[in-house]
Amino acid sequence: MDSLVPLSFEPIDLDAHAKVCVRFALDLHILGFGSTEGFHEADGKGSERHIAHPCTRAASWPGCLVHVWQGGRINADPVPPEWRPPLRQNPCRLGLR
Repeated sequence: MDSLVPLSFEPIDLDAHAKVCVRFALDLHILGFGSTEGFHEADGKGSERHIAHPCTRAASWPGCLVHVWQGGRINADPVPPEWRPPLRQNPCRLGLR
């Protein structure tokens, strides 16, 4: 996406974008832990648990949850690659907890 298109921060519409929120959470879980296994847990209800938390938070603190929008779409990657620090090994994955 063109980096000259301005970014905006809009409250998350959980009814419309719950799947996007779960996808972002899964991506973060993979980055942090190497898989989605712990996210889903044995009961397979990780998605439901993940959405329940922001619903509670949004109800008690309206406007606290936002998505970054650019060009009329949720921007899944607002940080340009050249601005990111190099990835490091997660110490949990190395057994250094």
